[in-house]
Amino acid sequence: MTCRQAGLPALLLLLEGCTAILEPDDAVDRCGSVDDCEPSEDARYAVECRFPPGEDFDSDKVEKVCVAAFAPLRCDPSSPDSPIFETYDALRRDTSRFVRCDGTPGVRGCSPGATGCVPGLVLRADGICDVEPLPAVPAYPFSSAADPAQDVLDAYCQWFYCEDRFVCRGGSCVVCDPNAPFGEGGCGRVFSEGGPSCIYPPDLTASCTAPETDPAAPMLGTCN
Repeated sequence: MTCRQAGLPALLLLLEGCTAILEPDDAVDRCGSVDDCEPSEDARYAVECRFPPGEDFDSDKVEKVCVAAFAPLRCDPSSPDSPIFETYDALRRDTSRFVRCDGTPGVRGCSPGATGCVPGLVLRADGICDVEPLPAVPAYPFSSAADPAQDVLDAYCQWFYCEDRFVCRGGSCVVCDPNAPFGEGGCGRVFSEGGPSCIYPPDLTASCTAPETDPAAPMLGTCN
């Protein structure tokens, strides 16, 4: 299977393997600029023209290759033209959709309180109750994020890329960093009463509109 045959989502996983093949008769798409690459047919991805990893960038003997990357997406709600402006503005003013952990200690996304985590949950190293085995995207109380509507921003990113590992950091959607604090690019989801915030798409598979995803028409969860 060549890099082109793999398709763009698979290219992201095959990046190192594909670009490591440098023999003249291989099937890697070579390029001098991104204009030499076939454009992506999926709005979630963009094609880039890069030097293979580990090669000498100053060498005129090494060609660049076409690789897939996540397309950039802004999640800055400050402009009225933003597709999430109204949702963000309304929900950051109304945090009543969240139940504070002092009323529901021990549930997923909360501290254990005096009685410990509810049956079926374990205490994480940071003092929050969560499922076992510990998930790649942990649960957090909404108070853990500096922005009271961080869930709205993250939900927008997750809907667009159809993956819950995306978050909004500095006005841009990025893959979360497990070593960063939640709300500052770290992995996690806002929880209330043991369940994820109502604004997250309830089913990322069902809400995924790829490959013709329109960033101006997000499909988010409904908060009453």
